[in-house]
Amino acid sequence: MCGIPGRLLRLVSVVVEFNLTEHHMSHLHTPIGRIGLVWSNHGLWSILIGQERLPAVQEAPYPSWLESLLSLVVAHLSGCREVTYEEVPLLGQCTPFTARVRHACGQIPIGQTVTYGELARRVGTSGAAQAVGQVMKRNPFPLIIPCHRVIGAGSNRWNYSAGGPSMKRAILSIEGALPGLM
Repeated sequence: MCGIPGRLLRLVSVVVEFNLTEHHMSHLHTPIGRIGLVWSNHGLWSILIGQERLPAVQEAPYPSWLESLLSLVVAHLSGCREVTYEEVPLLGQCTPFTARVRHACGQIPIGQTVTYGELARRVGTSGAAQAVGQVMKRNPFPLIIPCHRVIGAGSNRWNYSAGGPSMKRAILSIEGALPGLM
């Protein structure tokens, strides 16, 4: 695995009451900007990329799985192509279709892209490119479920709800997937 840069920068968290469960918000400074992570002791609820404003945070302890995730994110966004997020406990519910699309998206290797139509074919629903696009648009776990690796076949190839087209290009550039796509 790639070496983790020594400048992981500070991780700070805030406790938020939500649905009778204690949630935390942590910020991580990365090469693509500040990322927010919403988590509980049981797992990750979401990753926020490209948000201009994140809630203020205070120092709080965090579980060991989160420390591992933070190291993976920093390595990933520093150009490591050997990162996998298989052990991250993801929380929340989704439909069976959404679960299939997320799983298939998670199988796209770093450095590669597929179209929305191709991802639809991979989950057995040819012709459902727009539905796949909606799943990607609502993806609460960007980077872990790499929706940035799914591109449009035409002029809308760069749509990206987590920070816009420039963020999508920046992440794909870090991953080495940009040459030939421009």
